[in-house]
Amino acid sequence: MVRTTVSRQGGEADQEAGDDHVGQEPAADKTSQSVPVVVDDEQGGGAKKHVRTVLLVSTSLYMFLYAGAFFGYGPMQLMLEESGAFASRCNPDEEELPCPAQTSMLLNVQFVAQLTMISSPLLGAGCDKYGPFVMINISLLMGTLGLALLTASTSLGIDNMLFPAFISLGFMANISGLFTVQTGLVFPQGRSRNRAISSLNALFDAGAITYLVLWYISKSVPLPAISGCYLGIFVLVVGAAAICWRKVSRILNPSNEDDEDEEQGSNDDVDDVAGSVTNTPADESV
Repeated sequence: MVRTTVSRQGGEADQEAGDDHVGQEPAADKTSQSVPVVVDDEQGGGAKKHVRTVLLVSTSLYMFLYAGAFFGYGPMQLMLEESGAFASRCNPDEEELPCPAQTSMLLNVQFVAQLTMISSPLLGAGCDKYGPFVMINISLLMGTLGLALLTASTSLGIDNMLFPAFISLGFMANISGLFTVQTGLVFPQGRSRNRAISSLNALFDAGAITYLVLWYISKSVPLPAISGCYLGIFVLVVGAAAICWRKVSRILNPSNEDDEDEEQGSNDDVDDVAGSVTNTPADESV
């Protein structure tokens, strides 16, 4: 039942305000809209299942080819030595390469890159606060930057560029490691979720042999060409994962813009009713 308040001084205005509220429905409960939605086959059908499949495949690829590969630096060091990285550090009378100074610099590159592991707690907290979609885009940015610098360094012979290249790759590997669990949580509870998490963890560990495979390829293909192709595959694979995470985020988190618009409209209605009641004297109301 809607109660209309009419005053002697503003009867017509109050009557119109009351009529405007007659056909309005009560504001929706925000609690029911903020509950996370589980991406389930019964709710979403084939579309959501297709997104989960693409997400799992793309995540599996970059876990093996890129995230885990960061921890198998030995073959990469051999490729860099063969390409002449930091060869300028060797004395002219040293005929045999690699020389100790060259090897030392390449080991320093990996040592500095390994220091990015200290950021793991902060990156985990960032994933909890901002969500997987934001973090996968940061991983895409850092990985693209690192591989682009690696390609430029091996092509142009700028050895010191290897330091920022592998630091960027270190952050990429750190962030990517978070998605072994995040990707598994997209699946329904049960065997599917457990298998997804276990498989991604195994691929992350097995990725240490990726640079070894690249080292065999480098016997017939120059390192700059390998680095360029490696960069292109990274953009395709992680880019596909980022698109999937965007779709999954929309499913798990309803649009905040719609909620804000509804909340603002509801607040305006409440203010209108409160204003009409407050401006009407109690002894003059009908």
